[in-house]
Parts: sequence; structure tokens; C-alpha cells
Amino acid sequence: MQHVRLNASISHVVPIRIFIKNVKQLGEQLTPDILRAVDYDTEHTVLSFIPNTAEVAYYGLIEGLQSYVNEQKISAIQKSWA
Repeated sequence: MQHVRLNASISHVVPIRIFIKNVKQLGEQLTPDILRAVDYDTEHTVLSFIPNTAEVAYYGLIEGLQSYVNEQKISAIQKSWA
């Protein structure tokens, strides 16, 4: 099992899968701020990341944005049926 050391001064070692899960969640938590920053204009927004830096957090952000877009689609469908 792979592990990652969080900080050299901490003798705490976290399994890599838990670390990745936490970083991904941090990326997903950026979703509301990113949406506000682009004025909720998901159709004209392009997102990217610098390779080998924040890739896992980027994927968490993308999942959060996909959830937002899916919620918007559901809302539009429900309104069209009303």
C-alpha cells in the first residue's frame, strides 16, 4: 500500500487513497466559488490545470461542476413539464 507523508514535522502517514479522496473533496468544494467567479456561465467557461500539480483537485472540481450542470438540466426539464 502506498502512503504519503503530509508534513515533514508530522510523523503521521496517511494511505494514498485517503489523501487522494481528501484532495479531490477540496477541489469539489471550490465549485461554488468557481461558479460565482464565472457568473454561472458554464457554457463559455474553459477549465484546465497545470500537469503534476493539482490534477486530483481538478477532477474533484470537474465532478462538482458536472453535478451543478446536471441539477440545472433536471430543473429545466421539470419546469418544462409544469
